[in-house]
Amino acid sequence: MSLDERSTLILTHLLHAKSYVQLEEISEKIKVSKRTIYYDLEKINHWLKEQKLDPVQYIRSSGLYLADSTKNKIPEKIKTLHTWQILGNLIRLFS
Repeated sequence: MSLDERSTLILTHLLHAKSYVQLEEISEKIKVSKRTIYYDLEKINHWLKEQKLDPVQYIRSSGLYLADSTKNKIPEKIKTLHTWQILGNLIRLFS
């Protein structure tokens, strides 16, 4: 399974986060509903499972979080994604 552009953007955002990320923050940043974020998280977690990595953790009172062990392995695994996804997401994330 491959991640679509929006799922890659969310994963990239979580990868660079220093702490928990609120669903509202991601929802506002990429201008989609929280329900859409939940669907994308299912895709992301499916991809992470295929890569033998821990899923995105969600704690209702804190937000979304990726384990450090997963964060450390994602850069190598993300090479399997299309270059246009990565570049487009970095531009959108940091603009």
